[in-house]
Parts: sequence; structure tokens; C-alpha cells
Amino acid sequence: MSDSKTIIPISWPHAEVTATDYADESDRHAEIVREQTWQLHPAASRLELGANLVTVLDPGTGEGLVWLRLAPSAAVRTWDAAEPNLVIERHEGAWRAIPGATVLNHPWRVVPFSGGFFGRTRALHALQRELHPPQAGRDGVFLSNTWGDRGRADRMSEAFLLAEIDQAAEIGVEVVQIDDGWQTGRTANTVAEGGVWNDFWATAADFWTPDRERFPNGLEPVVQHARERGVRLGLWYAPDSSGECANWERDAAMLVELASRHGIRHFKLDGVKLLTPACVERFHALLDRVVETVGPDILFDLDTTAESRLGFWGRPAGSAIFVENRYTDWGTWFPHSTLRVLWSLAATVLPLRLRMEVLNPARNPDRYGTDLLAPGAYPPASLFAAVMLASPLGWFENSGLPDGFKAALAPLVRLWKAHRATLHGGAVVPVGGKPNGHVWTGFAVVDEAGGLVHLLVFRELHPREEAVLELPPGCARKSRGLTVVAGEGAGELRVRDGRVEAVCQLPRRQDFLWLQAD
Repeated sequence: MSDSKTIIPISWPHAEVTATDYADESDRHAEIVREQTWQLHPAASRLELGANLVTVLDPGTGEGLVWLRLAPSAAVRTWDAAEPNLVIERHEGAWRAIPGATVLNHPWRVVPFSGGFFGRTRALHALQRELHPPQAGRDGVFLSNTWGDRGRADRMSEAFLLAEIDQAAEIGVEVVQIDDGWQTGRTANTVAEGGVWNDFWATAADFWTPDRERFPNGLEPVVQHARERGVRLGLWYAPDSSGECANWERDAAMLVELASRHGIRHFKLDGVKLLTPACVERFHALLDRVVETVGPDILFDLDTTAESRLGFWGRPAGSAIFVENRYTDWGTWFPHSTLRVLWSLAATVLPLRLRMEVLNPARNPDRYGTDLLAPGAYPPASLFAAVMLASPLGWFENSGLPDGFKAALAPLVRLWKAHRATLHGGAVVPVGGKPNGHVWTGFAVVDEAGGLVHLLVFRELHPREEAVLELPPGCARKSRGLTVVAGEGAGELRVRDGRVEAVCQLPRRQDFLWLQAD
């Protein structure tokens, strides 16, 4: 594994080259991961690639290399448009890869792997653990956010948040993140007229102080109540992008003050507009300043749903990615689609870095009519299971959840916490078919040695109660069987012709099965 801008020879003359792009602005995109593959051939002697991630794989041996640019996507870095991210060309009868230059000298990582695309996933997940060593209590927590029920700021008050905290403690939510509306300043998302989405400091000097009408006692009573209930608070914040992020030091100081005064360690950062290289540099400086001052237990949820932002590879250290806004109010949340996004991203992005959503399925059933893939068609526990290998986001008001949903969720959350260290301790390899609402799909969690630890399986609207899923090669070396942790069904391992397979039975459609390797 190296940090390289040098020319590297490619020793496989018939290798396959896969360029992986990640769509920013998920408010406008449903398919986040987009891939295109070419096989090297003398007739096509030069490939100019703009993707952040490029894989070169020898299909005969399963060996390969990944070039990973730790930078915002090319769509954001318009100032780098004159030069491709990576050129693969034939030179004097041999192939080589030439990294392109960038204005901000964004580094490349070159990652060798073996074992085909399964091995690529393991290698990339290991790299991300190196860049951001997971820390208990900071990474992979169950976090709820008050925005997901579209109440916006209308219900924001001390009494509302006290109720949110009480219900969070009941179902096992660890961080209650207070979204837009806690502050004195009004954004374009919280009021119909007069709200702003930039120039926050010019709008009001007290923009980022707690709203005195909604919180006449400040946030202290809310913080104290959360502490008493064993819950922590998180906050939404929008750094000022005006003047090429000229106010970055003021934003950093405000975040430090909020962290120091209220013990906030999980900040969701939104509204960012990285339109120039100077913006990118100053935004990194802002984040660095906060971490250096507060300490490494702080985590930024970097929203990638709109505008020009760091994306999936702009800052893998110290951050999680807030992947998508989905709402039952608009009929845009489909559980199989959330699973599809996670499954697609997990092949390259460590799921622990991804804040993935589960909503209140009882809201707005009229938006879905008789759709068989509507949220209400799924057993409640399966909705949490679909995101529990990521960093789960309760995109709902805890106090608005139906009793039946809470009763189904809480036991699974307790089980998840008991196994969280091993669920999040290895590579998470997508297995089965790509989720589309009608397949068998899932994830295999393998340890550093490649051994199977957990298997999470989902039967969508598939007619058969049994499926055979191919698992990563060699993962059954230390495993003798599979034990059910949660869900109804059974599974067994078998090795046939060198292939490792799991034979799984799941009697109920749109349900899940969680298995642990013995």
C-alpha cells in the first residue's frame, strides 16, 4: 500500500480496468456508484480516466492494483478539468499508469490486492481503517436526527427534545442529533421568507447561539437530561461558504465552543459550497482546527446530498458520510433502495463510514398505495438490520415512533451492540445479488485473516425460500457452521469445487437472517 504519484508499470497485458465514480448530490441521484470496465488491448492504447477509484485486475490470477485519489470528485474539482485523474497507456510494448496532477496535490494511494473483487474490498476496507482507526463511542453509533419526519424546526423546543431523549434511551439510540432550528438564525430550510443558506455571519452575529424563544434556559437542561439518560447530543451546523470560506476561523471557534460547553462530539455539517481550491483548503483547515482543539473523539457527518462538497473520498479521516435524504412524505424512501446503495458502496467504501437511514415506516402510507416495496411491507426489525453494518441513522423523531416499531427494534439494537465490535471489526463484503426488491442479497463480515465472522442475509420479494450465496474465497477455513443470532431461518456452510457457499433458508419474504460463524 503506497502513497504514489509515480508512473507504475502494469504487468498484466490482458487486465480489466474498472473506473468507479461516486455520484454527489444524492438529492438528485439514486444510483450512487457507477462503474465502467475496459479490457486492455493494443488497439486502444490510452485510457484517460476521471474517476477517484480505478481498479486494474488480472482475471486469470485475481491479482490487481487499485489507484485511489483522496480528493473530492472530478465533478467538484472543475479547476482540475484540464488533466485526467489517471492515464493508463501502452508504452514501448508495455502498459503503465500515470497519475494526473491536481491544483491541491491531492494524494494517490496505490493498493495491491489478490482474490479478485472480494480481495479488493478487503484491501480497501483495511486502508480506510488505517486512515481512520475506528474508535468506540465515536464511530458506528446509533444516531437519530430530528429532521427525518419533516417537522423541520416547527416542533423544536426544550420539551420536544426532552421527549426525544427519553424515547431514544428506550430503543437504544446513543446520540440524538438536533438538526436545523436549534439556533437563533433562520435558514432557508426553516422559514418560508427571510431565511439564508450562506453569509450566516453577515446575517447575524448571534446566528449560532441557541434560540432564546425555543430554549429560554439554553441547551444546558437538554444536555443534562441526556447525560442522566445515558444519551449524548449531536448538532447540525452549516459553515459559512461566503468569500471562499473566509469565515472558517469563526466557524471553527464556534464549533469548539459548542463542543466544549455542551459536550457535543457529533456534528452534522451541511450547506457547504466548495467552489474553489481555496474553499477546499479552508474547509479542511476548519475541520483540522476543531479536531486539534477538541480532540480525536469528535466526528463530523459530512453531508453529500447537495452542492459541491468533499464527497466519499475528500476526507476519509475524522468523518462519516451523510449519504442521502429520503422521506416518506415525498414517497422517496424505499428500504430496498437504501440497501442497494449500501450494498453498492460497500464494495469499495467501508460501511462504518456511511450514515445510512431507517425511517418511521408508519408515516405517510398513502404515498405508497399498493406498492409491494412500500416501507410498511417490511418487518420493523429488518429495516434496522439493513443498515446496522453501516453507522445507523434513525431518520425520525424518536417520540413519534409507534409502540410496535419500538418493541421490535429495541431487542435487535441490544443484540447489535453486543456484537458491534466484530460486526464493525472486519471487511464487509457484499454477497448475493444487487438489491432491487426481488433478490437474495446480503453481506459477509470477514476478519483480518479473511475468516468469516458474520453473515447477514436478506430475502427480498424472491419466490424461493432457499438460496445459495457465494462467499469470499477461503473464508470458511476456521468455520464449522453457522448459528442464528437474529431472524427466522437457518444457514449452513459448504465448500464445493473450491468455492465457499452459504445455503440459507428464510421462510418470510422481505425479512432478514443474521448468522454468526462458529
